[in-house]
Amino acid sequence: MTYTLDSFGPEFWRTPGEPNVRLVNKRPTSIEQALWEVCFDGWAQITERFFPNRLPQDVDISEIMAIIRETNTCSNLDSPVEVWIDRKGDFKIKVYDVR
Repeated sequence: MTYTLDSFGPEFWRTPGEPNVRLVNKRPTSIEQALWEVCFDGWAQITERFFPNRLPQDVDISEIMAIIRETNTCSNLDSPVEVWIDRKGDFKIKVYDVR
């Protein structure tokens, strides 16, 4: 069973302050942070799938976030929330509770 992301607030999407700071504990608390934590190989796979004619470093996180908003799907509602990037669920990221 899957769920929509409609029940999550703006903090779930974007981290207040500096979102592109690397996390020490690797427990992202927003979609934006989780995307910053994707390894280069993972980022290359994601960008190749959605932007096949562009280099990975030329794709902005906001473009992937727009795809996630359109997909609007997660696997669960408890922490960590597994957020789907694509409609088939081939690409997912995990977002943890702030606590």
